Amino acid sequence: MLASETNGVFLHDRFDDCGRRWAEKMLGRLRASFLEVPLVWPGTHEQARTIVHALAEESLSESQRGELADVVQNGARAAWRDLVRV
Repeated sequence: MLASETNGVFLHDRFDDCGRRWAEKMLGRLRASFLEVPLVWPGTHEQARTIVHALAEESLSESQRGELADVVQNGARAAWRDLVRV
């Protein structure tokens, strides 16, 4: 495996984990505020992009940042499904 592929896998795993933690925190905030918990993930792609912007290296291209935002959003959706299962 090439170094760039290894880095890509690392980034994917790191940002997938960020999405999962985002979902956990969102659920905690909703419950703490006694708000209704939706069955569908309430986070937006724009919020995911903000997370990537805050945590990613500046050397990443916009397309790479967009891909990572998708990873964050998908990780959050997957975690949300697991967290709110009835």
